[in-house]
Amino acid sequence: MVDENKVRPRRGRLNQRERESRMQRFVLLAGTIVIISVVALVGSGYYFTQYRPLHQLIFRVNDKEFDMSYYVSAYKFYGTGQEVIELVEQNELVRQAAEKLGISVSDDEAKAELEKRKVPVNTTTGTFIKAELLTSKLLDEYFDGKVPVSTLQRETMGIFLESEKQAKEIKDRLTSGEDFKKLAAQYSLDKTTKDASGYLDWHPNGTLSALLGTSVLDDAVFKAAIGVLSEPIADSTKGKSTGYWLMKLVDRQDDQAHVLAILAPDEEAAKKARARIEAGEDFIAVAKEVSQIPGVKDNGGDLGYIKKGDRSATFDDFAFKPEVAVGTLGQIVRDDQTQTRGGYWLIRVLAEDKDKTLSQPDRNALKNRTYYEWVATLWSDKNNKVESFLTDEMKQWAKDASTKS
Repeated sequence: MVDENKVRPRRGRLNQRERESRMQRFVLLAGTIVIISVVALVGSGYYFTQYRPLHQLIFRVNDKEFDMSYYVSAYKFYGTGQEVIELVEQNELVRQAAEKLGISVSDDEAKAELEKRKVPVNTTTGTFIKAELLTSKLLDEYFDGKVPVSTLQRETMGIFLESEKQAKEIKDRLTSGEDFKKLAAQYSLDKTTKDASGYLDWHPNGTLSALLGTSVLDDAVFKAAIGVLSEPIADSTKGKSTGYWLMKLVDRQDDQAHVLAILAPDEEAAKKARARIEAGEDFIAVAKEVSQIPGVKDNGGDLGYIKKGDRSATFDDFAFKPEVAVGTLGQIVRDDQTQTRGGYWLIRVLAEDKDKTLSQPDRNALKNRTYYEWVATLWSDKNNKVESFLTDEMKQWAKDASTKS
């Protein structure tokens, strides 16, 4: 017979050990759960703030897909000042089209160029540098054969002036026998023609646009009669370092002044704007119509309160002179340190050669023009499908991410 009184105490001791063991296991399990939970929380934070955004589909060119990590790398490589999405989409369009032409860039070529530029060598940077090298290859191996060695060219003189009125005055002086070179050197607002005293040399159709930064002259030069001085030719997009300010002082408080301003592209436009305001028209309404200050369509030339030195000496001389009373509409001030658009050309075609050898700069300009026309056909080709899934929020996320190490 078993003595139950002896058994019970032993069972009590075993139960105690079991309870202690179970407690240890519980503590260990609870600790593990806490660790797993913390890791999960940290991991989910990384997943939602980094991993998932970086792996979002950003754009697709035909059957090739690109994610956010590629887009961020593009910002780092090209810089955030460019419209990166269109650039990388175009790079892929060109790569696919060049592949069909049998033209490509090898990994070794890309690596050598990256090392030369001291840029980190990896798959992404290799892709971007390949795009640049591929353009050079296409120009040299494909488009070079599409540009002639010699072609029709014309020898031309040109001068760029700020207004139609001035162009007519200069034309009268030229017609009266004054020297084109002297007048171009003195009055032309285009640096190329000013520095060359108006002489543009020989060029084929399609190269003057690149040389002078305007799309107007190629057509005008190759339609003009040889030896005849042209009528003034309007050019609304050509830039120049000349403008005319018209300002009104709204208020002055201590070291601040509230100023309205109009930046006119020529003196005649400035005079007409001033006359309209003096006749009672609203300054802001006239500014929105005439002024070339960036953002004028939104603010109407209202610059708000400015401090001395915030802008050019032209503003300081008007806004902070004690003798200029509040409410004053200032006189017109010429400024040769600011950019405006628009003016008028006078040209004279001196001669024509139907089969003149092209200069290397002109051959390069024609190759580049032919290349970009080809690229435009890739964009318009209905067989090419380019899809972008970017939102403004995603663009901002990419810009922010590109600035982080």
